[in-house]
Amino acid sequence: MILDMYCIFCGGRLEKEGGNASCMECRTEFSNVLVSETAYESSENTFLEMSVSIDCVKAKNKIPQEIYPAREELPAAIICQ
Repeated sequence: MILDMYCIFCGGRLEKEGGNASCMECRTEFSNVLVSETAYESSENTFLEMSVSIDCVKAKNKIPQEIYPAREELPAAIICQ
């Protein structure tokens, strides 16, 4: 099953690659993205529970060097405040 994920900072769509995800809008990169699903079956229906865990402490946003020439990366929380 395909799960659409969205950035908690700007609402842009996340593209997941392995254990990481990156926002297509603000270019924030998230580490340790875990997606799990559990199926519960009853006599009539099957319910699918999905959970997503994202390590927001390790979120980074790549900033163009013309804006911040001294640093290429800053924590996303600083940029999005």
